[in-house]
Amino acid sequence: MKNKNLIVLFLSLIMVFGITACKKEEPAVEEPTTPVIEEPVEEAEEDEKKAILDEYQKLVDEQKPVEELSEFIKENLSKMGQLEGNSMFNSLELAMERELEDLRIEIEELDEDFELVNIIGSNGYLKEDKIEDIKNEDLKEVIQEAYNNYYRVLSGEGTAFPTIDYTKLMDFEDKLTSEWQEYLELKSEELEKPAFGDGSLLLTFDELAERILKIENYLNRYINGPRQEALLESYEMYLTNYYKGLPNTPIAEYDTNMIFENVFKSYQSTAANQGYVTSSMIQEYLTAIRDNGMVVDDSIMKLADQYIEESARVLREFK
Repeated sequence: MKNKNLIVLFLSLIMVFGITACKKEEPAVEEPTTPVIEEPVEEAEEDEKKAILDEYQKLVDEQKPVEELSEFIKENLSKMGQLEGNSMFNSLELAMERELEDLRIEIEELDEDFELVNIIGSNGYLKEDKIEDIKNEDLKEVIQEAYNNYYRVLSGEGTAFPTIDYTKLMDFEDKLTSEWQEYLELKSEELEKPAFGDGSLLLTFDELAERILKIENYLNRYINGPRQEALLESYEMYLTNYYKGLPNTPIAEYDTNMIFENVFKSYQSTAANQGYVTSSMIQEYLTAIRDNGMVVDDSIMKLADQYIEESARVLREFK
């Protein structure tokens, strides 16, 4: 009897352990975490904003380096309004343009082995995570500092050179009025999708026309803008290449001088836009080409120069 009871007890224990082993373990339930929400910095009172702007202007007047200006802006921009943001951005961009040539020379002197071009390749830019690949420590330090200060290094025609990185300056966007926001968008597009490289057009003729019309539209809406002249220069450069082509992207066949069909169709499409100086002049240009038997000869090139000059003149004089 005693043995029988022991057998029953033993079997019961086996069943208990078996059931326990078969039970699916419940996964550990993680306590929900509350995301950290950064409170927006409230815009400062007018007196404080004026004091901050005065302090910044003092740095500008003393021609402090871009590094110092950008650090000041990073610390104070969140407390400023759009008008103050306009002023700070305007001064920073001008200071960056002023320092570009010195930075270019410094990079050129340090990059004796053409490291940058080898890393970037042709018609590209140095991605920030590739700075670590630079073996020349002095060059690496200069490039890293440049990137910290809103510059970017491009390559083209066998050389590397710095330019302003307008995509990074988009950090200002919320603290700028629409005029400056749109200016930043235009400049960022130019940087991210360049129109020209190594004597070639990197866009289609239709895309180039679209960019030209965007600039004209901007110039017509912000006639007293501080970047009117700079954008007019860009407009004239784009327009020249649209009318006349580039060495490696001509508008007509080399042997017959007959205009390419895609170029002529682009001119027709551009001319169809109403209310643009560009469209009006292009209409006259394509009419002259058609009347010339679709041949682009010296007489057509002379007309191109006239229409380009007239387009720029009208935009300058009627602003």
